[in-house]
Amino acid sequence: MTGDTMRRIQSRIQKLNRLFPTKPSTTPEEHIREMAVKRLSDEDLMVLRRLILSRQAGRPVLEVTERESRALEAYQLAFAQEAARAGYTLKTLRSR
Repeated sequence: MTGDTMRRIQSRIQKLNRLFPTKPSTTPEEHIREMAVKRLSDEDLMVLRRLILSRQAGRPVLEVTERESRALEAYQLAFAQEAARAGYTLKTLRSR
């Protein structure tokens, strides 16, 4: 191959890399969190979303409703199950 051909190939590769950026690698905790969220019901996700948005907006959550409590418990259980499935304990994840 000539130098001109190599430059054209390199240019094409660079353009493709800009179109399809590589996804940054995630930490084990982030991966477990993603897997846990996938296990939740749509209703639990909506309840947790409202709770998160409320906290982000600066509204203090003085008391968690029974429904919010069940959604939080479902997430914590799913997270613990996914951590165990990946060979971690909650203690090892927290120490990172």
